[in-house]
Amino acid sequence: VWFPLMLALGYWFIRKNGARWGEIMFPVLTVGDLFTLYLWYLEIDKIHAICPVCVSLYAINYVMTVLAIVEVYKS
Repeated sequence: VWFPLMLALGYWFIRKNGARWGEIMFPVLTVGDLFTLYLWYLEIDKIHAICPVCVSLYAINYVMTVLAIVEVYKS
């Protein structure tokens, strides 16, 4: 639920709030990044398997975080 929600919120903020979306999304996405680090730990250390779908979602979250940082420093 987290990743589609963040993608939808990011899209909504871009359409409605313009440059302010980075200021709002960055802290939220950072929480998601920290959680994905925990999920990486579970995949590698506990489960001993890497899920390609999960990794692609992590990558999307990391890219969205970088875009939010760029947007914050651009304005």
